[in-house]
Amino acid sequence: MIKHSADKANSTVAKPALAFCLAFVGVALSQTMLGPMVPVIRVTYDVSLAQNGLLPFAQGAGCLAAGLIGIFVADKYDKRKSMILAYAVYNAMLYVTALLPPYWMLVALFFIIGTGARLCDALLNANMAELDANRKGFFLNLLHGFFGIGALVGPIIASAMLTGYGLGSSLLSIACLSSVLFLCCLLLVKNGKRTSPAEKTPKSSDQGPALPVLLKSRTMWTLGLCTTLYVGFAIAMATWIPSYFMEMGMGSFFAASVVSFLWAGIIAGRFVYSVLSLRFSMKKLIFVSSLVGGAVIIAASVVNTVEFLAVAYAIAGFFTGAVVPLCIAIANKEFPGASGRISSIIIIFVALGIMTVPGIIGLIAENVSFYTAIFILNLCPIFIAALSFSLKVK
Repeated sequence: MIKHSADKANSTVAKPALAFCLAFVGVALSQTMLGPMVPVIRVTYDVSLAQNGLLPFAQGAGCLAAGLIGIFVADKYDKRKSMILAYAVYNAMLYVTALLPPYWMLVALFFIIGTGARLCDALLNANMAELDANRKGFFLNLLHGFFGIGALVGPIIASAMLTGYGLGSSLLSIACLSSVLFLCCLLLVKNGKRTSPAEKTPKSSDQGPALPVLLKSRTMWTLGLCTTLYVGFAIAMATWIPSYFMEMGMGSFFAASVVSFLWAGIIAGRFVYSVLSLRFSMKKLIFVSSLVGGAVIIAASVVNTVEFLAVAYAIAGFFTGAVVPLCIAIANKEFPGASGRISSIIIIFVALGIMTVPGIIGLIAENVSFYTAIFILNLCPIFIAALSFSLKVK
């Protein structure tokens, strides 16, 4: 009887879980595919490097805006419908970029795309956190594992399309691919059910702790800072590691491949940790894994050979990849009923990581040395371990 109930619960959440995962692949694909296109956009529009930098800045600003919007609205309306609306707006803007509008409009579109994508990000995390109160870590790691697949494949697809097609056609293909995943998501959500009436969007009077409570919580700030450090670490790695390896004498192909090794480790880690989170304390998983991952890449930095570093980044990716989903899961466990606000606050910390850490590492590399900059970057998992150790949670 117990086994039958468990099987029924699993089948109930399977379709919406898969729907959210496919939608997150769509967000990751189109976000990471735009990255390799930025240099091509610069040539097409004949703009300066500074002007070209407005595109990623606009996306980052959109991420921050999404967090601020989500804080106030994510828990007030049905999260599934809100997620669908955010994805629809975001996807529609992708089609507009394919028309190659004037540059100022393109910058504005990147802001809207960044806002829509990250608002969708926050709502997907909130929806996934509500699927099963006892398996938040499992479902959130699963969700982020699928995001990793999109982030790994996205730049590869973009590079291939840019080689054979023009910028407009490549942007159109991103929009179409995103639409296909969106339609699959809609079909699965339509046919899926919620786990129980308790998992439905609560009335405003029952929406968990209020925003001031979350903002005053030491736990929330600690989890947010762990997120900022991890996201900053991952983005800075993708930004600077290829250049660092090329400075060490490696070819551009191998240098770029190291980022793929990192993401492969992250993806594998998230799927493995989805299972481990069912058996072990999520706080301990963050602490031990970040400590191990940090120790590995610091040891590789001391040796400082490309072979050791390449392997170390894959290992570090495996051990640290689950940091963000575990942080979101812990926050939802500590503050039930506020999944929308929690995910939106985390998105703000994500934006801070994107907009600060890579730039700081670049300044250190330029004014001190590349080795010093990378060594400091490699300390991020150790800082995350120290922060997680201070958490007052089970």
